[in-house]
Amino acid sequence: MPATVDSSSVPLKDRFYIYRGTVLHQKKAAADFDQMYWQMVPKPAAPTLVALNPATAPANLDVTVNVTGTGFDLGASVLIGTSVLSPIGTPTQTAFSVVVLAADIATAGTRAVSVKNGDGQLSNAINFSVT
Repeated sequence: MPATVDSSSVPLKDRFYIYRGTVLHQKKAAADFDQMYWQMVPKPAAPTLVALNPATAPANLDVTVNVTGTGFDLGASVLIGTSVLSPIGTPTQTAFSVVVLAADIATAGTRAVSVKNGDGQLSNAINFSVT
């Protein structure tokens, strides 16, 4: 009979083992294990930016821009130049709005706009024209 060892003082993270593809969690005694199973879920696809509405705005004025695309998550934000803009309200998987501040579009030109999800994945960029 194997010796019984109390592992209750061992940190929880040190009581997991993989045996033949099954994760085992050691309970209080050395020979007392729970089997644990879980499904590995692949990382979601990066967001895709499809359109900005409007895609043009006058320089040095605040403007609300509607962002549409696919794969947005609840932590989505918009990158315009070096600024990070938070959505107005709660983003859906396909749309949300942001307020682009006058300071972010103070001079005429083109700005690259992209969406960054809460998991850090970055979308393609679309140009935003400042007149």
